[in-house]
Amino acid sequence: MLYLISEYINANPQKKKESFLELLRFEKASKYLHEMTIDEVNAETSKWSPVNKETAVKTKLKISQYIKWIAEQDRNIEIAFNVKDIVLPLKETITAEIYSTKDIRHYYEILELSINRMATRNGTSFSPAYLLTAKAAGILAFYGLSDEQILALDLSDVTSDGVAGYDLPLTQRDIETLLEYKRLTKFDNHKTLKGTKYIRTVTPNIQPTVSYLNLAFKYIEVEDDYKYLTTALRTPQLNLFGKFNRVYQEEKSRDEDIASTRQIPQWFADIFKVSKNWLTKMKKEYLEYRSKRDALEFSIAGEKQAKNEEISNRIVALQAEIAEKVKEVDELRSQLQH
Repeated sequence: MLYLISEYINANPQKKKESFLELLRFEKASKYLHEMTIDEVNAETSKWSPVNKETAVKTKLKISQYIKWIAEQDRNIEIAFNVKDIVLPLKETITAEIYSTKDIRHYYEILELSINRMATRNGTSFSPAYLLTAKAAGILAFYGLSDEQILALDLSDVTSDGVAGYDLPLTQRDIETLLEYKRLTKFDNHKTLKGTKYIRTVTPNIQPTVSYLNLAFKYIEVEDDYKYLTTALRTPQLNLFGKFNRVYQEEKSRDEDIASTRQIPQWFADIFKVSKNWLTKMKKEYLEYRSKRDALEFSIAGEKQAKNEEISNRIVALQAEIAEKVKEVDELRSQLQH
């Protein structure tokens, strides 16, 4: 039949195979896609992994193109749904999720896995060293350094004790990442990093600019579902996440709720160092962040509690089994004839 998805793929040999992945998900359904009602379509898409808004728009466009192609093959075919009514699971913003360098590393790992999958599909290669500049700069940004302060660091400023001139609460893994970049002398293209500054380029006598810190994100190839990370992991965004994190911790240590105060506390202003108008905006954004982070931490705590209860119940059950076996052994021993 001409309206089979496989026929549509054959009719478009110029398109990459991965551009049909969303359509192929409908092949296991009990009906042809064009015969489904909108409720049946949405029942299928509800099983899919969440995507960002950009990917959702592209997915609907692909479905729309397929439906249009079907109509061109047979004008008597009636489409039972409207593409604009399709509901795709959407990813929540990760703003509330990145609040420690542990999470930052987690998202870099997700990003690198996606880059590697794309490289495999395209027959290219990818070196983690390419992202190392952005990763080191991201950690420093999270702990409060501006782009300009990062660029001003000398190579000798970064040691196993931390960063000279700054009292940063770096973890051991943070320091290991910073030192890994410090030791980097060449990229895989054999071009040597030049200069005595911590952030170096392969071009001699050229001091890197602010844009260089996030340059890797401009050239890496990432799957659509993970493109949001190329924005979320840039230094300005991580710097903001870090400030939100410090406010969150400060509120707890002071037992204070800035939502309940009309005046913005001075300690809050000292963290952001912006104008009064911007402080109001920062307060609003922080409260959104706090709401999402509280929900996330509550969810994590709930999962831990459920897991602990499951383990505790298993321990009790095993102890009961052991007690029963011990009793059984004692009874058998009592039956031994001397």
